[in-house]
Amino acid sequence: EGSMPARLVDDADGGAASSAAGQAAAQQPVAVALRAQSAGELQALLGELEPHLLDVDGASPLGLPPAAGRVLLVSCGVGAPREDDLTLLQQARREGFAPALYTLNVRLDPRLGRRVRQAGVPHRGFDVFYE
Repeated sequence: EGSMPARLVDDADGGAASSAAGQAAAQQPVAVALRAQSAGELQALLGELEPHLLDVDGASPLGLPPAAGRVLLVSCGVGAPREDDLTLLQQARREGFAPALYTLNVRLDPRLGRRVRQAGVPHRGFDVFYE
């Protein structure tokens, strides 16, 4: 009963947008919204991201000066992305961050997906298949 091997599939929403996000991230700090299917998946993602997160010392994360090479976590949760995730990412962009939406084993609602694309926010969706 060991752990099952996992296969990660990147179903990125447009390779050009994802590539542009990667280039922007190299030059400016990134604001991220994370959504996962389960609390365990979300906790694993947050554990990987933790060394790179901006330390906000209890302050509101928005309104902080951007720091190159750092990640601002504007939203995270279990379940499909919501409208407020997009709103926070747009606000972070206005404050100098490159926005990015990441999902693990959840899908964007088609209407929200259109709004995300119209807003120019890169979305990377990942599915993990246990074999």
